[in-house]
Amino acid sequence: MARGITACADFELAELVGRTKEPPPEFNEIPSYTTQLERLRATNIIILAVADGAIASVAKLLKNTEALVLHTSGSMPMSLLDQLPSYGVLYPLQTFTKGRPVDLKKVPLCIEANNADNLKKLSSLALALSQDVQQMDSKKRADVHFSAVLANNFSNHLLALTAEYCETHDIPFELLKSLLRETLNKAFDIGPLQAQTGPARRGDFNTIKKQLAAIDDDQLQQTYTLLTNSILKTYGKEKL
Repeated sequence: MARGITACADFELAELVGRTKEPPPEFNEIPSYTTQLERLRATNIIILAVADGAIASVAKLLKNTEALVLHTSGSMPMSLLDQLPSYGVLYPLQTFTKGRPVDLKKVPLCIEANNADNLKKLSSLALALSQDVQQMDSKKRADVHFSAVLANNFSNHLLALTAEYCETHDIPFELLKSLLRETLNKAFDIGPLQAQTGPARRGDFNTIKKQLAAIDDDQLQQTYTLLTNSILKTYGKEKL
């Protein structure tokens, strides 16, 4: 979701409030756009798609609204909006990157609202967007967000380190695509504990020490050691 404030009326995008004079290109077809929050038109639902640190301050500017106000953060509690009469959370469990379209119908939407009536309204909106809607409180949503950090952010950083290593050693990063796809497929088909392979899983310390000795980057060597010891411990083997 774009940073800014999106207002929805009858589940149709009615107005966008942003910081730039013109809306981002992907929002060119929005009926109305403004940079002034006080000019926001009457609406049923307001979605705050802003940085986590800005949620509370932006919500204060909406204290007179009768609309259902939603933030989209996975890690921040719904209580950030408790100064408002109607509020909730609409958290899409997905990574978004500018220029890469995402099919929201397949994205889990985690929802929470401050009362039953607002939850019903929010559920209708969420189901209009996605086939997978999950109701959960702020604590559970924070746990889900943490799991997403482990699964997505950390694994992607490992891929970034891998891509850098490949470039340094004249290896096509594309060569790993089939391996990575099968790794992910196996993790969901049989579970990651059963799917684990590699020298640490086997307790192959000769290969581990040989690879460690060949690493000439301190950060990569520390990362390799940390993850290797974690795998060794998981499968009941001695640490390095």
